[in-house]
Amino acid sequence: MNVYTDFNQKTPANIAFKEIMLECIHHIEKNAKHISDGQDPEFLHQMRVGLRKLYVSMQLLAKLFPDILNDNKFVHFKQEIWHYESTLGKARDWDVFTNSTLPQTILHLGTNKHYKNIQKQATTLGLSIHEHITKFITAKHHLWSGLKTWLSNDFISDITLAKKPIIKFSNTLLQHKQKMMLKHAKLPLQQMSLEEQHKLRIFIKKCHYTFSFFAHLYNEKNVKIYLKTLKKLQDILGDMHDYTVMRELCNKILKQNITTDIGYAVAIGEIIGYKGCKTRQMQDKFDKNLHKLCKLKDIVNS
Repeated sequence: MNVYTDFNQKTPANIAFKEIMLECIHHIEKNAKHISDGQDPEFLHQMRVGLRKLYVSMQLLAKLFPDILNDNKFVHFKQEIWHYESTLGKARDWDVFTNSTLPQTILHLGTNKHYKNIQKQATTLGLSIHEHITKFITAKHHLWSGLKTWLSNDFISDITLAKKPIIKFSNTLLQHKQKMMLKHAKLPLQQMSLEEQHKLRIFIKKCHYTFSFFAHLYNEKNVKIYLKTLKKLQDILGDMHDYTVMRELCNKILKQNITTDIGYAVAIGEIIGYKGCKTRQMQDKFDKNLHKLCKLKDIVNS
């Protein structure tokens, strides 16, 4: 997505958030136009990025200005965005699996007569999910016009505090995220449970999005380094999550396969095992980047 440069340090907070949300909506609508052709999974991925950023911006708004929760339209739109992103998640998992993790893993493993059938079955299941998602997106097209109308009608102008310069709030938000990051970094990734790893992945994703909203307001080199390192951490955890998804979908394929050929099950196990070994190698890379991140202090002025 584009960097949010349509506002500066002196821009009122309500205007800054309005620009952030409109950019997110534009990004979502632009990619939604290409979903129906089903040719490039990147469009669906970019839609989800826009949706997640939009949802995070609304979470930040509610944190900074709790009175906005009295606005029924805001609450409604926030719930709709969460449901929308969650619904697209299933299709995105199949997209990554069939177009990336599965073929790449098979390429490294070599030849096996069952691999082709596994890929074929995965593609068939993925296409059925994609058809459902295409219908869902078409049915929800009105959501964006309604949200843009709400934003254009004196967006949270009745909240006096929201008219203060955005820099006063961005400092607080970034400092809070950095402080929370230090707490998350106390335990090495290898020692975390799957639930703890999942929570960390969600937190880093939200942290990265928050920094991406406001990084252009600062000249400090450390802010840019912090944002870049957050992206690396997000990508590493994303790859690790892809393994978890791959394992689940491989097992789903195995359950739906009617063959009694033990070789098919063995082939599934080989795919899961290979990806699992590669994923464990990422943990050290993650810890090194997290250590680098935690060494960056006072990245924004108080």
